[in-house]
Amino acid sequence: MVEKTTKITLRISEEELNEIDDFLERNPQYGSRSEFLRHSALNFINSQRVFLVNDDNAIHIAKRFENFFKMAVDNGYFTSIESAVNEVIENAMREELLLKMINAKKGGLKSLEKALKDDMEVDREYDKYKF
Repeated sequence: MVEKTTKITLRISEEELNEIDDFLERNPQYGSRSEFLRHSALNFINSQRVFLVNDDNAIHIAKRFENFFKMAVDNGYFTSIESAVNEVIENAMREELLLKMINAKKGGLKSLEKALKDDMEVDREYDKYKF
């Protein structure tokens, strides 16, 4: 988990503070004012980045994974879903997971090719003797 030791000062009106407190009372999963404001600021920044990415670079995450990533972000383990996904990819690359997956798929394809070749041999033998 990222250490959160840097403090900032935020100037807001009493009315705005009351609105934040009312929201937190109804949504305790955000914890403290600090957690809520950090989460809100980073989500805002992340939402603005969406406009910088063209449609060809977009990925769609299965809902169950998206919910898992959201929970990890809400609990402060990551600053955004994007940073969580990037860290997962970095770890997968470091552990050579992608290479292992590709090799497994190649192995599966070779097994399928061999099975088809064997079936073709059986068919040839069958045709040869006209069973």
